[in-house]
Amino acid sequence: AAARIDSNGTEDVLGFAVVWTVLTALALSAGGTAVMRRAPTPYYIGALLGLVAMMGMLCLVVSAIFGGQADFGEEDDSDADVAVCVFLFFLFIVYAAFSLMLFWFRDEVMTKATGLQEQGDAASVEKAITEPVEYKPYGAEPDEYATPGELGVPPTSA
Repeated sequence: AAARIDSNGTEDVLGFAVVWTVLTALALSAGGTAVMRRAPTPYYIGALLGLVAMMGMLCLVVSAIFGGQADFGEEDDSDADVAVCVFLFFLFIVYAAFSLMLFWFRDEVMTKATGLQEQGDAASVEKAITEPVEYKPYGAEPDEYATPGELGVPPTSA
């Protein structure tokens, strides 16, 4: 199907569509890996979710175009058209499943990746948001430091 780039007419557009779809799929896989590993913040997860959904729609549209171009009765370039159609439809299914799972489990992805999961009462997000933290300036006298009891940490016996 990518060999259509050298031919004339509308087949140039079809060849470009395949190459563009492959390049965007590679870019999405690299960017998605970077987001999921390094920056799973709400902004980046939302952007990734939108990109994956749009990439799935692109794969579905290009799959439908190649499915319409495929001639199932002849033995010429239609085999490549059918292969591209099936592969892109498979990618549509994968992207749709991933975007649905990312939407459904977005809170868990962001929570576990940023370390905000609850680990008892002392580390809960609600407590961290509602209770102010007292600022102790650098260079304060030792008697001005907060004790472990004031920080919500049980004292340990030495």
